[in-house]
Amino acid sequence: MMQAVGDASSDADSRQPPHYEPPTLPRYDQIYDSSLSRWMPQPGAAYTNESRIIDIGSTPLGRAAKNGDVPGIVALCEAGAALDKTDVSGRNIMSIAAEAGRVEVVQWLLEAGAEFKRGDHRGITPLAWAAGSGHTPVLDTLIRAGAPVDPSSPVAFGSALCVAARGGHVEAVQALLSAGASLEAEAPNWQHRAALALAVAKGHVAVVKELLKAAYRGDGVTSLEQAKAIVNAEDSNGHTAMSIAATLGSPDIVEELLSASASLGDKDSKAGIALHHAAKHGHVPAIEILLREDPSAMHALDNTGNTALGFAAMSGHLGAVNVLLGAGAKPNLAGKSAFPLMLAARYGQTKVVQALLVAGAAVNQSKGGSTALDEAAGNTWSDERAKAACVRLLLANGAKGAASALKIAKANGRGAAADILQAAVAAQPRLSRWLR
Repeated sequence: MMQAVGDASSDADSRQPPHYEPPTLPRYDQIYDSSLSRWMPQPGAAYTNESRIIDIGSTPLGRAAKNGDVPGIVALCEAGAALDKTDVSGRNIMSIAAEAGRVEVVQWLLEAGAEFKRGDHRGITPLAWAAGSGHTPVLDTLIRAGAPVDPSSPVAFGSALCVAARGGHVEAVQALLSAGASLEAEAPNWQHRAALALAVAKGHVAVVKELLKAAYRGDGVTSLEQAKAIVNAEDSNGHTAMSIAATLGSPDIVEELLSASASLGDKDSKAGIALHHAAKHGHVPAIEILLREDPSAMHALDNTGNTALGFAAMSGHLGAVNVLLGAGAKPNLAGKSAFPLMLAARYGQTKVVQALLVAGAAVNQSKGGSTALDEAAGNTWSDERAKAACVRLLLANGAKGAASALKIAKANGRGAAADILQAAVAAQPRLSRWLR
């Protein structure tokens, strides 16, 4: 009985399916069909052939690399597959294995002399493919083999550090920083942002901490001034890490950047003022942090001529408006072209109009010959009912100029607002001539 059990076990072991053992040796442009146990041509005659490979990851060699099948790769090479082949995008087998995190395949390919330093047609190297997927063991292996951590010339998606930071891969970022990766390398296809701004834009707090730590401990940085320059670097749109964090409302990142002496911006910078970005998007926690750091920013005009309260008002962020008013923002402080009340009325922000009136906004203040009532009656993309509600609210709080606002409403096809204004004019006998 014992012997019978042993024989059954031996038979089971002998039936273990082998890796890549088709009846005949394959061409490397074929696919192994496991259901038929034979190699089949890839679908589409032009999809893959010996002279032109569309996607090297779909070839048998690429599939073996993805699956970590070293014996399969050996068999394919013996059958004639070449390790130096690239597809139409310039990718090679090393980049496929690196992206898949197959460190055992990468090691075998290195020993076999496969190319590992050159990038594809977009400049993405196997190291960058591994970094973008967060495969630290592959990164370590390639770095030890001599893979350059920074590209010799600008490439579309930046350095390996750029893609690792954007992907939020902390350990990969640490490995690249330890190998001397530059914090200043930019990614042209991502608004020329460096690693720090890319991590901030994706909300990767842990990566931001590592990058800031590296900037100030001297990894690749020669001076305190250079560290500050890295923290305050602008992308192709003029945005800094701080303005990005404020726009996205990331309070933890805002705090980290403040601890690293990040600039809060000013009216002369292309990025504008950080507080204004947070107010425009209604990010209350970020607003509170930025106000704590610089209370005077609430009264500053940015490069478009608006205040933080004006931005919050036009965007309809009632929470942000209340926080700014509570911190001392002046409801009657005009921007370059309008008062906060006018901006709120222009965009039909009825609740904000109410809050500003309660806070003491002057209902009949004007700028550029226009009042809040005129703005409520005018033509914007705001909802018709919201604009009409603003008109009614402003009139109830003593707004004057119903007759001129009525002309504006009629000219802009604001039917509901026009009806309210016409009723208001009709209620004033001496103004009834406007109805004729």
